[in-house]
Formats: sequence, C-alpha cells, structure tokens
Amino acid sequence: MLSFATELLRPALLAEQTLREARTNQFGDLRGVVPGYGMQKPCPWGLGFEIKGAKRPHWTGDGMPEDTVGHFGMAGTYLWVADGCAMVALTDREFGDWAKPLWQETNTAIWEALGA
Repeated sequence: MLSFATELLRPALLAEQTLREARTNQFGDLRGVVPGYGMQKPCPWGLGFEIKGAKRPHWTGDGMPEDTVGHFGMAGTYLWVADGCAMVALTDREFGDWAKPLWQETNTAIWEALGA
C-alpha cells in the first residue's frame, strides 16, 4: 500500500495523465451509496477512486478538500490522497460501525496536524 500511495503522489510507473483521469469525476452527478454512510447525492467517483466531493459525513474526515480521493475495503483498510499527502490504514478487523467515528476522527486529526 505504501508503494501504491507513493506512486499516486510521485508517479514513476503510471502516466500523470492516467492519474489525473483516475481522480476526475467520471459519472457527473450520479447518486450512489457509500457502504456504511448511505445514499450520497451526488456520489462522485473517478476510475477506481471515490472522490470526497461534498459528502457529509465522510470517512476521510472534516476539513479535507473536496478533491480528496481514496478507497476503503471491507477488510477495514483504507487509502486517501489529498494535496500531496497520503494516508494508509491497515487493520485486521472487518469494516463495521467501529470504523466510522474512528476513521473520521483520525483523518481529521491527521489533516489538521499536517497543517493542510
């Protein structure tokens, strides 16, 4: 995950144009469900990345930019990238109600500590 996050920040294998496209909303104002967070209107997605957009509440945390991209899985692991920073969390717990407050609080605190 660290290698992938590094590639997203400083691409050496992927073309920068490919990463820009992956981070660009591909489906307009499509509505959708973010597991554990419910229906989002709109629910922007890039190519494989969820785009934070105006979603509230959101797992990436308060104060993070709308162009934050990331993805989380049912294994309780996530990755986000925003403004030249990245965060990876690896767990051995299946995603559930425990994750929602913990992820949001952790990411909010990390973002604030980064001074971003």
